[in-house]
Amino acid sequence: MADQAQYKRDHEGNGNKEKLILLLLRKDVRKIYMKTLVDRLHDSGVTVAVDETNYPEEKQKKFHWILSFPGDIPKGKAHDASSLGLIFRVPGMPKLQMEKLPSSDSVKLTKLIGRYKEVQQQCKDQVKNQAFVKLALIDAVLRGKQQLIQKFEDLENRLEQKISQVEKPYYKGIGYILSTSIEKITGIAVLDGLMKGLVHVMIIDDMEKRTIDGLVDIDFKRKFLSFMSTSELSKKIQEFRNAHAEDEFAKANIEEFIFNSPDFEHVEIVFFNSWKFTEDSFPVRVALRKKQLSVRKKRGKFSRKTRQKEKLQLKRKL
Repeated sequence: MADQAQYKRDHEGNGNKEKLILLLLRKDVRKIYMKTLVDRLHDSGVTVAVDETNYPEEKQKKFHWILSFPGDIPKGKAHDASSLGLIFRVPGMPKLQMEKLPSSDSVKLTKLIGRYKEVQQQCKDQVKNQAFVKLALIDAVLRGKQQLIQKFEDLENRLEQKISQVEKPYYKGIGYILSTSIEKITGIAVLDGLMKGLVHVMIIDDMEKRTIDGLVDIDFKRKFLSFMSTSELSKKIQEFRNAHAEDEFAKANIEEFIFNSPDFEHVEIVFFNSWKFTEDSFPVRVALRKKQLSVRKKRGKFSRKTRQKEKLQLKRKL
């Protein structure tokens, strides 16, 4: 609800309905000057609803006259001295021609005109003050950046709320992919979380340890999980190519890098947590770096066979 400067008005028997006025201010200005404005408007015999510049447009329709003091640089305008005049713009302000106002014996009108001229002169003097102008420009630019930061923070919070609704199923999906990969490497189905603690997995994404935390919640062992950001991966690939500038890995692709880089020496599974959505599937990349153990069922019996060969397989899984 908009706050109002209330006063008792003498209708002098005319029976006319009072026209509502809305004054919109920046949040910080309203907070600081609200009481002063209310008192001054009350003394002038004017009723004005005062609220913030984000006051809903739908609710503004009931007002006859709307004045706004945004005090910022409009979107799309340069944040420099060329936009200085826009900081002091007042959307909704009428163009008054004081000399054409009819003479009146009204004390109220005389008082309002006198106050208007006083404020008008103060504004002209301030605009001529270079220190004030510089401060106003800096303030407008900084507040614009703060508003942009707040906008992104609000967006981040909304996304976080939506993510929390699907986070558990999401990690279960990743867990299923990793469990299937573990079975491919070892030949053993994941039973009671046993193999989750025997195979080293590296996650490639930009969620820091969030993915690892989610997998730990579904019984993966933290000490067997590690992560690497996409930027770090790109940097390490380039470093690897530079170090092998004189041999066959000078232009190594990602498969060659993962297979030959010491960073992955003790990693069996590399999971690229970057989903590419299509109409009927969600393909993700999983690198199975080693095949060490295979268990097969043959004629009702299990036979074990140790494989020493390392082979990189880059596959897509649903």
